[in-house]
Amino acid sequence: MACVAYDPEVQITIFDLPGQVARATKNITEAGYIDRVSFHVNNILDESIPFPKDFDAIWMSQFWTVSPKRRSFLSSAAAARH
Repeated sequence: MACVAYDPEVQITIFDLPGQVARATKNITEAGYIDRVSFHVNNILDESIPFPKDFDAIWMSQFWTVSPKRRSFLSSAAAARH
């Protein structure tokens, strides 16, 4: 939420599991930013699911430090940039 709070022009997309998206939707709605956030519900660990495309920046956090598929994530993220 810090991104959308910082700049009124910022739009973000959250790509995560259904439970995480539900929590994020609740928090973002309560904060008043739901009109600037979209969601892509999926399991990023499933390499058969296409990574969303056309982003200026991609933030990868928690799973990055624990997943053995880090190299695959990085390749998918690189392909998703503008």
